[in-house]
Amino acid sequence: MIEEAGELGRALRVDDWKYSAEVKGWKKKPGNPAELYNLDSSEQKKLVDTNQEMAEAMAKQLQELIDAGGVRM
Repeated sequence: MIEEAGELGRALRVDDWKYSAEVKGWKKKPGNPAELYNLDSSEQKKLVDTNQEMAEAMAKQLQELIDAGGVRM
Protein backbone atom coordinates (compact mmCIF):
# COMPACT_ATOMS: atom_id res chain seq x y z
CA MET A 1 0.00 0.00 0.00
CA ILE A 2 1.21 3.50 -0.80
CA GLU A 3 0.17 6.44 1.35
CA GLU A 4 1.01 10.11 1.72
CA ALA A 5 3.80 10.93 4.14
CA GLY A 6 3.90 14.66 4.58
CA GLU A 7 3.58 17.38 1.95
CA LEU A 8 5.76 15.79 -0.75
CA GLY A 9 6.33 12.38 0.76
CA ARG A 10 5.12 8.93 -0.03
CA ALA A 11 5.26 5.81 2.08
CA LEU A 12 5.17 2.17 1.07
CA ARG A 13 3.80 -0.46 3.45
CA VAL A 14 4.69 -4.11 2.96
CA ASP A 15 3.69 -6.60 5.65
CA ASP A 16 5.02 -5.16 8.93
CA TRP A 17 7.38 -2.68 7.24
CA LYS A 18 6.86 0.97 6.32
CA TYR A 19 9.34 2.92 4.15
CA SER A 20 8.87 6.64 3.60
CA ALA A 21 10.75 9.33 1.73
CA GLU A 22 10.04 12.77 0.35
CA VAL A 23 9.74 12.81 -3.40
CA LYS A 24 9.96 15.71 -5.83
CA GLY A 25 8.60 15.27 -9.30
CA TRP A 26 7.86 11.72 -8.16
CA LYS A 27 11.59 10.98 -7.78
CA LYS A 28 13.22 10.65 -4.37
CA LYS A 29 14.80 13.97 -3.42
CA PRO A 30 18.61 13.73 -3.31
CA GLY A 31 20.03 14.06 0.17
CA ASN A 32 16.67 13.50 1.83
CA PRO A 33 16.89 10.84 4.51
CA ALA A 34 14.48 7.99 4.11
CA GLU A 35 12.77 6.34 7.05
CA LEU A 36 12.10 2.66 7.67
CA TYR A 37 9.94 1.33 10.49
CA ASN A 38 8.74 -2.04 11.65
CA LEU A 39 5.10 -1.50 12.49
CA ASP A 40 5.20 -4.25 15.13
CA SER A 41 7.37 -1.92 17.20
CA SER A 42 4.80 0.92 17.09
CA GLU A 43 6.76 2.93 14.53
CA GLN A 44 8.92 4.48 17.26
CA LYS A 45 12.43 3.63 16.07
CA LYS A 46 13.90 4.43 12.67
CA LEU A 47 15.50 1.28 11.30
CA VAL A 48 16.88 2.47 7.96
CA ASP A 49 20.51 2.29 9.12
CA THR A 50 20.26 -1.19 10.62
CA ASN A 51 18.11 -2.68 7.83
CA GLN A 52 19.73 -1.19 4.73
CA GLU A 53 18.80 -4.08 2.42
CA MET A 54 15.10 -3.81 3.30
CA ALA A 55 15.21 -0.02 2.86
CA GLU A 56 16.86 -0.32 -0.56
CA ALA A 57 14.39 -2.98 -1.72
CA MET A 58 11.41 -0.91 -0.61
CA ALA A 59 12.85 2.28 -2.13
CA LYS A 60 13.21 0.46 -5.45
CA GLN A 61 9.67 -0.92 -5.24
CA LEU A 62 8.23 2.51 -4.39
CA GLN A 63 10.09 4.15 -7.28
CA GLU A 64 8.91 1.44 -9.71
CA LEU A 65 5.30 2.07 -8.66
CA ILE A 66 5.76 5.82 -9.07
CA ASP A 67 7.36 5.38 -12.51
CA ALA A 68 4.56 3.05 -13.61
CA GLY A 69 1.96 5.65 -12.66
CA GLY A 70 0.67 3.64 -9.73
CA VAL A 71 0.65 6.66 -7.41
CA ARG A 72 -1.91 9.46 -7.47
CA MET A 73 -0.89 13.03 -6.78
